[in-house]
Amino acid sequence: VVADLAGSPLRDGHPTFDFIIADVPCSGSGTWSRTPEQLYYFELPGIAKYAALQKKIISNTVNHLKAGGYYLYITCSVFKKENEEAVDFIQQQEGLQLVRKELMALSWYTPSVLGLGCTVTGLFTGGVADRQGDETASVVVSI
Repeated sequence: VVADLAGSPLRDGHPTFDFIIADVPCSGSGTWSRTPEQLYYFELPGIAKYAALQKKIISNTVNHLKAGGYYLYITCSVFKKENEEAVDFIQQQEGLQLVRKELMALSWYTPSVLGLGCTVTGLFTGGVADRQGDETASVVVSI
C-alpha cells in the first residue's frame, strides 16, 4: 500500500503490515551539498512545519505495524528537529524502545540507484501488540 498519510490515517479495519517505510517530507537539507540552489528557497520556519507534519505521519502509520514488524523512518535532513526529535517522538508517544543509535551511510542508497537523495534515519521494530503491553517493543535507530 502506498498512501499519503499527511491528512488522515488509514481507515479502521485496514490491515497491519510487517514492514512500513515512512519516507517523510522534510527540509531536504541533507541534499544541499549537491543541490546548493535549494538554500535560496529555505526558510527557517519550514523546519518546524516539516517536523509537525512528520509527527502526524508517524502517528498515522505506526498503528498499522504488526507486532514484531519493522518501521523504517527516512528523511534527507540534517536537522535535529527532523531526526533525533522525531526518533524521541516515536519512542515517547508511540511507545517503542530505542535499541541502537548510530550514524549510518548507505553507499547503495544513492540517487543513481533509487532516484532519491534521502538517508535512512531510523529502523524501528515493534508493533500494535507491543504498545499494548503484550510484548516488549524494540527499536534500532540509525541517524
